[in-house]
Amino acid sequence: MSFGPRYRALVYLTLALSFLVVVWGGVVRVSGSGLGCPDWPLCHGQFLPGLDTATRIEWFHRFLGVAGGLSLAALVALTFASHRADRRVLTLTVMAGVLYVLQAVLGGIVVLLELPHTWVTAHLANAEILLAVLTVLAVEIHWPALARGRHQRPWTAVLLAAAVGTFVLMLTGAYVRGADATTACTTWPLCDDAAFPIFGAAAVHMAHRWVAAWRRDGHGRLPDFTAEDLSWRYDELVARALTVHPARRGKQTPARNAALRLQKRKHEFLRFTTDFSVGFTNNLAEQAIRMVKVKTKVSGGFRTLAGAQTFLALRGYISTVRKNGLRVFDTLRDALHGNPWMPPAPTTT
Repeated sequence: MSFGPRYRALVYLTLALSFLVVVWGGVVRVSGSGLGCPDWPLCHGQFLPGLDTATRIEWFHRFLGVAGGLSLAALVALTFASHRADRRVLTLTVMAGVLYVLQAVLGGIVVLLELPHTWVTAHLANAEILLAVLTVLAVEIHWPALARGRHQRPWTAVLLAAAVGTFVLMLTGAYVRGADATTACTTWPLCDDAAFPIFGAAAVHMAHRWVAAWRRDGHGRLPDFTAEDLSWRYDELVARALTVHPARRGKQTPARNAALRLQKRKHEFLRFTTDFSVGFTNNLAEQAIRMVKVKTKVSGGFRTLAGAQTFLALRGYISTVRKNGLRVFDTLRDALHGNPWMPPAPTTT
């Protein structure tokens, strides 16, 4: 079957727009603009909100998505009107349409749940599959004989395996990035070629691995000999930093101030070794204030004290629900129905 120039141009346009959506999604991710529009499908309740940098980046990502969706909708309609007899083309087009709808739904979930790395990875995976389907469709209409031929080439399986491996590599890389595990250690499988490095940040990162392994076995703290060894290594690291950055008259260097702070707050920094309920990082604290920063950055602040108190009460409740492992939507629904969940009262000993 022959395809007219307009149909081919529409396929190529849809593929190009989908490629741009994926590329710009990477820009959104790298620039930290995922919550530049904290609601969905609108942006700050408007189609065209005030455009600060983060909002511009996220809004343009959505604009490309809408443009690609309109192009794909036109492609689906034209395929049903003119090429529905070609089952392969029809199947690929319908698949692309379904994947696009799923992509829009996943994008909404990612925003509404405030960028959980699991859903972000799923969003990326669906985008790559959609791009692959549209690429196959473009090959189908540009080289129909090549696409429909049966080739038994020895490198065909190798290319397919390479494509699948690259796909899996991209997804695992995105998941590692989302989980803030990019620079946990600089070597693998050991950390800096040692089971437990002595100096540097790698020693602290490896301690995190020991914590994870020990906690998995049901323990509430590190064994005393491991905690003492970590404490000694911590002191050695701080002492080396103070030697490299000696005291001077007047204002101290930022590096020395950081080392002094580590020395003074040693108990707080190492609390995770004696109490596994304390997080290894301050990610939870940063996530808790993220939406407040987004609100002030976009709107410049709150209009009234009552509005600020209501906003913070809702954000605090949602944050507490998540920390207790509950579903946010279910607890909010129960609260609106007059049956709010309350955190358990702390026990006294």
